Formats: sequence, structure tokens, C-alpha cells
Amino acid sequence: MNYLSSTITVAASALLFSYSSTQAIALPQQKNTAITVAQAKAVTDTSIIPGKKVGPITSKTTRRDLVRIFGASNLKDTEEDRGEGARTFAVTKVNLGRTGSLTVLWEDNARNKVSYVEVRALGWKTPDGVGVGTSLSDLRGILGEFKINGLGWGLGNRVYDLQMKKLPHYYEKLSLMVDADEKLARKFPKQYQAVLGEQQLPASHSNWKPLGIKVTSLDVFFGS
Repeated sequence: MNYLSSTITVAASALLFSYSSTQAIALPQQKNTAITVAQAKAVTDTSIIPGKKVGPITSKTTRRDLVRIFGASNLKDTEEDRGEGARTFAVTKVNLGRTGSLTVLWEDNARNKVSYVEVRALGWKTPDGVGVGTSLSDLRGILGEFKINGLGWGLGNRVYDLQMKKLPHYYEKLSLMVDADEKLARKFPKQYQAVLGEQQLPASHSNWKPLGIKVTSLDVFFGS
């Protein structure tokens, strides 16, 4: 009984609901990117070059290099299932303090070859200005038109059909996730509800506009 009660409590706390005269609407989950386990080691290079580097991390970076760059106390090793095929990756999470975190996913269990890096940290951007917090309108100006999966489901919030016509050298080297601003989702429940669930909408769709859509994470892939 205690297990059931705790399970219900955890599940309930993960969802916020906006009042509606007809039905409740699940609000966007604003992930807190700050990790306060340890004081993060200062890193001056925060530039992202898709296919080449995420700050000081390149395809040749090893777990030992991460210790040297970020400090051992700011690293945590784990395993995660990622992708539609649920591939299991060896993972090293990097604490960057209040600005957020990086997640390094490895090609090998020895953690000697980087597959890609997930960026959930403010201030880490491409030379063109794409980073966590980039607005939807700015993103369209930088990358051109694309589609977005409906919010709030397993494959939701993902940017698709990123043909990178303006930046072809980023093609298949950069993947993005977006989400709505929580306060604006409350203020515009009709538009928010219209973009939820298993659907795909163009970035130019009118329902996105009042919701304060911004980039929440970047996956940066390295060449083989």
C-alpha cells in the first residue's frame, strides 16, 4: 500500500494542470537544467560546432579527458535508453552548475568514443546563435522552415524535417527539442491544447506563436 501511495504521489507531482471550464490541460514540464551537486569547474569554451565540437568536447574526447576538463566531482556515469529503437548508451552527465548540464553519450562501454552530446545549458550556442533558450521565431530565421512534433508525448517536442537549407553543413549533425513557456500555456490554453499529442505541425502554424516556444535541448552529433 505504501508503494502504491508513493507511486501515485510521484506521478501526480510530475503533472501540472491548467483550469478549464471543460477539461484539464497538462502543462509543459519545465526541466530545471541547474545541477547543484558540486561546484562546476569553469569552462571558457562554450561554442557548439555541429559535427565537430561541443565546447572542449570532440569526437576524440574520452572519459579521462572529461575529468581533466570538468573535474571528477562534476561527473556522473550511468546508462540510458535513447532513440526509437531504445538503444542503451553508456552515459556521463556533466554538471555545469547553475547554467545547466551536458550529457555525453558514448559509442562504447569503455567511454573512449563520443557518439553525441545533449546540451541543456544556457550560453552554449552555435556561431549562428542556436542554443537553449533560442526562440521559435529566431530559430526559423536561422535554420529556415521545419516541423515540430506535438508536445507532451514520447516523441513529442522534437523538431523534424530540419533540411538546413540555410546551414547545410549542420544537416544530420544537430537535433533540437522545444517546449512552451509554462505561464503562456496557462494564458492560452486553447492554443496549447491544439499543439499537444501525436501530430506534426509546421513551425509557422499560428498556434505556436502565443506560447513562447523555445529550444530546451540540443543533440550534437559527431561524424564517424
